[in-house]
Amino acid sequence: MRVLIFEPQFMGHNLVHVARLVRGVRGLGCEAVVATSRQAIRSAEFALHLAPLASDFRALPLDGFTTDRHAVRLQTGGLRGATRVYQALKSAIARAAPDHVYVPYGNFLARIAAAPFGLTSALRRAGAEAETLIVGGRYLYPRPGLQHRWRQWLLLEAISRGPWRSVFHLDDAAYGAFQRHGGRMARVGKLLPEPVGEHPLTRRVDARHALGLPGAGRLLAVIGLIERRKGLDALTSALRQAGGALKPTDRLALIGPQHPEVTRLLSTDYADLVAAGRVVCVDRRLTEADMVRAACAADVVAAVYPHHPYASGSLVVAARARRPVLGSSTGWIRRTIDQFQLGRVCDPADAAGVCRAVVESLAGAARYQPSPAAERLVEFVGDRNYIALWTARLRRRMGLGPSPDMRSWDWALGGVRRAAA
Repeated sequence: MRVLIFEPQFMGHNLVHVARLVRGVRGLGCEAVVATSRQAIRSAEFALHLAPLASDFRALPLDGFTTDRHAVRLQTGGLRGATRVYQALKSAIARAAPDHVYVPYGNFLARIAAAPFGLTSALRRAGAEAETLIVGGRYLYPRPGLQHRWRQWLLLEAISRGPWRSVFHLDDAAYGAFQRHGGRMARVGKLLPEPVGEHPLTRRVDARHALGLPGAGRLLAVIGLIERRKGLDALTSALRQAGGALKPTDRLALIGPQHPEVTRLLSTDYADLVAAGRVVCVDRRLTEADMVRAACAADVVAAVYPHHPYASGSLVVAARARRPVLGSSTGWIRRTIDQFQLGRVCDPADAAGVCRAVVESLAGAARYQPSPAAERLVEFVGDRNYIALWTARLRRRMGLGPSPDMRSWDWALGGVRRAAA
């Protein structure tokens, strides 16, 4: 079978998800076609994540996309951006003539796919089925008021009327909204893990040496794409407030490619901490193995993201590396930390509370031991399960049984239930 993987965006986790799908599709003996923007093909992310798999897929370049003012991301949001993505997907289907289509970052596209602009007809002409993943989506999360409930109903109804055989989400709360909506949405709505590569773990000292980080002292690490929204203001403020409660060698490590705004902040708002060696940086793009290595280098991994109810890749990487997490006290991050005993939480808006949490997390890091529930979570979020769940429908279409690597969310929660018994 020929499988089209459609992903024009290149920053963040997008091409990492594509690389996983390529490996899964090729593992089933299918032909893989990756339709992506020319900007993505020229990007460092493509070279890092997809170029090593070049013999496993055919690239289908897409034109007509523009980047934001920082040249960091494509402009795919809003009605204009989503319409461009919609047209590009139709074009890719016509050019590739696939049997199966994956859209690993559906979001706004999923809401307008049922519009009478020809996407359903394009899939029907090709004889293809389509599956998509929605990442985030504030309308999926509970909020008070009739207006929100009505908007949620309308959007879920629009998604359910689209041509999707499966609509995945990374958050069990959003999956719950799919199920409560009922009807076709409950049938096609499915849960995927926020995935992490199953890479070997590295000793802390070796991981720091490989990344060029100081060997001495304790590290609180922010890993992945380094953006201000990841709680950098709260964490740097905590370093200043902690005073003698932290050792002079306790540091905040920013490990990953920096957004231009962060680069500016390091020479302005955070300059005193950089000069004192309290903030250290590894400003480069990370492979998945590097992500795990970055967590291994840390004593505590920070995911203190304000206004972020969604899943966090940093958290599951920390779980994989057997490191405690300091996370925000809302949404998926809080729920996952609490359920699987992964660390502690704090309110990003409470400066004193963040400071206490930083001090106490670093002080207790050496005593942290993953719970049996955490070990089961690591298996659930692993590469093999992610691929098994994504390709379950494709396997059925090929006449294959379920993958022996498949683990359900109920299976993952079994460890939580046993711990509570």
